[in-house]
Amino acid sequence: MTKLTHSDLILIGSRWLKTVKKMPVVATELTVSGSREIPDVLGFRSTLSILLEAKASRGDFLRDKHKPERNGTLVGLGNYRAYICEPGVIEAEDLPPRWGLLHVINKQVCEIVFPRGNMFVDDSLWQQSDMNAERSFLYSLLIRK
Repeated sequence: MTKLTHSDLILIGSRWLKTVKKMPVVATELTVSGSREIPDVLGFRSTLSILLEAKASRGDFLRDKHKPERNGTLVGLGNYRAYICEPGVIEAEDLPPRWGLLHVINKQVCEIVFPRGNMFVDDSLWQQSDMNAERSFLYSLLIRK
């Protein structure tokens, strides 16, 4: 099995959000002033947002767990948040509260911990998002040429 890179995971995750979860607006690795976060994949639809954080190694995940947006100290991006990785990098018991987990197997996304379907009625994983930061990201997308 070929080990997927961080870039591979981002590409697979962005395609999955667009095609499977029907998110019409999906951006990757955006930076905007005023936000601490640089989301790997951030998707929007009219009523919600989804953040995917790609992790190609367990060490990267362990470092990421201490960020204030991950441990609940600060409100982060995404009403739904999930890590995307290959199996063995992160397991369900490793997750911060209210985070999802997607495993990539043969370049296909397997929902380990994530709301099924496209209706997103799983309140156990829903989180309040940083609306000001999300507006900044959307504005950044709109003004690009």
